[in-house]
Formats: sequence, C-alpha cells, structure tokens
Amino acid sequence: MALVLLQVSLGIAGSQSSGNIEPGFGAALSSVQRAELAGASKDDGNSLVTDLNRALILNLQALRLSASNESVNRSALLGQVDQILGNVQNRADAIRASASQGTFMQKTLTYVFAVIAAAVLTLVIAYASRLWRVYKVKRTLQMRITLR
Repeated sequence: MALVLLQVSLGIAGSQSSGNIEPGFGAALSSVQRAELAGASKDDGNSLVTDLNRALILNLQALRLSASNESVNRSALLGQVDQILGNVQNRADAIRASASQGTFMQKTLTYVFAVIAAAVLTLVIAYASRLWRVYKVKRTLQMRITLR
C-alpha cells in the first residue's frame, strides 16, 4: 500500500517539477517491491519505504534549487539521494535473499513433515487394524458353545 502511494507521488512530482527525478528511484522501488513479494516483514518494508520517502523529499528539494549559486547544495542533495537509494537497494536485496531462503526452508520443512506424518499415520492404522483382528480372533475363540 505504501509503495503504491510512493509511485503516485513520484509520478506527480516528476510532472510538476522542471528537472528529472533521479533515475535510481525506479530500481530502488522495484528492489523494495521484490523484497516485499519475497516475504519481507512489515518492519523491514516500512523502513525501506521510509528511506525511499526521505530520498524523494531530498530529491524534490534539489529540484527546487535552480539558481546557479545553489548548484553546490543541489549536487550535495543529489549525492545524498544517490547514497540513500544505493543503501535501499542493497538492504532490499539482502532482505529479499533472506526472506526467499526462509520461504524455501518453510516449504521444504512442510513437505518433510507431511511425509513423516503420513508414515506415522500409516503405522498407526496398520497397528490399530492388527489389534482389531487379534481382538476378533480372541473373542471368537473364547465363545462358549452351549447345547439346548
């Protein structure tokens, strides 16, 4: 949900400003989306989106600085934006890798436990049916025949 709002604000900001949005936003945004799809936790996703929003705010501030004497400030702000976007991409890729590894392990363990449960259930049913047969045989052999 937060990523959709960020994309909308990116589109609006790009159309309203005279400059361009940093090209790293698209790559960082797609990295965050891949991390969320891989199963990242809400806290991880929220921190990544917060950093993306911070980079967006800095980028918009840099775009508003158009005077020639503010070019140094603009360069510094764009450098901060690049650094934040790089950090977001790196963290998102690391989170995606760990989340997908965890998902793979969960699936593997689920299948292994299903096989073990099926084997145990098969043994329990076989043992119960054996006990039932033994009980029926004993009951039949203990019957008393009476003459009338």
